Amino acid sequence: MKIADFNIHLPDTSMSPSDWVKSEIQAAGKDIEKRLQLEIGSLMRWDGACNLMLFNSSIVNNLFLTNLSQMLPDKILTFTVLFNFRDENFISELHRLKNAGISFIKLHSYIQKISKSDFNKLASVFSKCEELKIGVCLDASYGTKDILKYDNLKLFLICLRYMENQPVVVLHFGGARVMHFALASLGRDNVYFDLSFSIDYFDNSRILEDLYFSMNKIGFEKFLFGTDRPYISSNDTLRAFNKFSEKFSITKDNQAKVLYGNFITLVDKVS
Repeated sequence: MKIADFNIHLPDTSMSPSDWVKSEIQAAGKDIEKRLQLEIGSLMRWDGACNLMLFNSSIVNNLFLTNLSQMLPDKILTFTVLFNFRDENFISELHRLKNAGISFIKLHSYIQKISKSDFNKLASVFSKCEELKIGVCLDASYGTKDILKYDNLKLFLICLRYMENQPVVVLHFGGARVMHFALASLGRDNVYFDLSFSIDYFDNSRILEDLYFSMNKIGFEKFLFGTDRPYISSNDTLRAFNKFSEKFSITKDNQAKVLYGNFITLVDKVS
């Protein structure tokens, strides 16, 4: 089967893993190009498509993204940028990123410390994304003592109020709250769920039963395979997905949708 990976990062893996996110945020353009060059051999073993997560929006321009695309000429390549929604010039920045060629902006509740006080500003961001036809990725990883302070489920609900047509992707499928995310998305054709990291992380837990229920309830066409590499290896993620598919008797047709087909459908919506 062809495979598309919706969630790929390019940190400096020579550093301690605890510093990887920092290295993504501080990366210069030449750093990203160098890191992608090192990953090409591994990525070429995967058929199809990739979505690259870029955490330093200041380096993003049309030439830079074109150079990255040319490094993987046989793949469909899309780009997601961590967005500084607190920038007073956020509207012009969204225009700039759209013109540069990004497909999605990303919001990360923990890294950006997004709380209720930010929701009014984010409503304006979501409205502008809908107008400019920019997709939104919401990080739905969770944990630590701030699990309720930086509530990504509430952020998702705000997003749905203002994003009616452009894609909204729930990264890591919502973890333990996957049922809440899934039920909130009922009747919405523009919501997708990325499976990266979490299938392996929640292996042998009841949460995967909730995930399978959600897939059946809202449709397999709403789920995207992703790895979150290098935070978890591609091989481990694919192994976990195959185990999950076997356990719940997911058909080959539905596996193919999740592994590749749904990514292509999504790309068409943000092209």
